[in-house]
Amino acid sequence: MSRQRSSPPVTLTDLGSDRTRLFDLAWCLSLRIQIHLHAGAHHDAIEAAEAARALMDLTGDLRGHATVSLDLVAAQIATGLLTQAPEVLEPAVPLLRDIGAYSAASRGERLLSEASGEVHA
Repeated sequence: MSRQRSSPPVTLTDLGSDRTRLFDLAWCLSLRIQIHLHAGAHHDAIEAAEAARALMDLTGDLRGHATVSLDLVAAQIATGLLTQAPEVLEPAVPLLRDIGAYSAASRGERLLSEASGEVHA
């Protein structure tokens, strides 16, 4: 015999607080990515970046998704995984530029160049 658990209905305020929790978790993961990148733990950075991007998708945070994409590609380049860089960054760079995040957009362009083997002076 299975027991059914009674739960209260979900309200809009519940959804809002869940979205906030997801948003906060995504940005905590973003900080974790930075720690992994600076420590040279690139595979851990990739794992954290993929999780953060998924959470950013759930929250609808386009800027966050684009920002985390930069870190994902930086970690991928450090491990030699260059093939996904265009797929990840090509939508992110214009978005970052459109919202005025010019420094981040420039970083994305440099990462794209690095992934394609271009050398910058």
